[in-house]
Amino acid sequence: IISSDMKLKLEDLYEIFIDKLKTNLSSRRKEQIKNFVLTLSNVSFVNEKLVLDHTIGMFLIPLIKGAGEEYEESLIELKEKLENYELSNSVDLLSDVLYTGNQNFKHFSFSIA
Repeated sequence: IISSDMKLKLEDLYEIFIDKLKTNLSSRRKEQIKNFVLTLSNVSFVNEKLVLDHTIGMFLIPLIKGAGEEYEESLIELKEKLENYELSNSVDLLSDVLYTGNQNFKHFSFSIA
């Protein structure tokens, strides 16, 4: 069972990816995320924060692809949200995307990070 706290955090992050980063987050992708979270949550030694952190790093951050100042601002907003949720691995991945994107004339992509 996915906790209500994790559901709220995922929905909050989905909103940023869909509305601000204009990511195509399909029903199929959301179902994959749900199944991954359920599976990983059943591992007794893994805490909820770590589950969410790995989920974001595996399923959402790789979808990042965009350019420009506005896109960068949305990525910074996402990074702040991830920092608030204390998702250190996801913050590190996103920091790499931001750094590399700034080196590539504001073209942001997970694949070039």
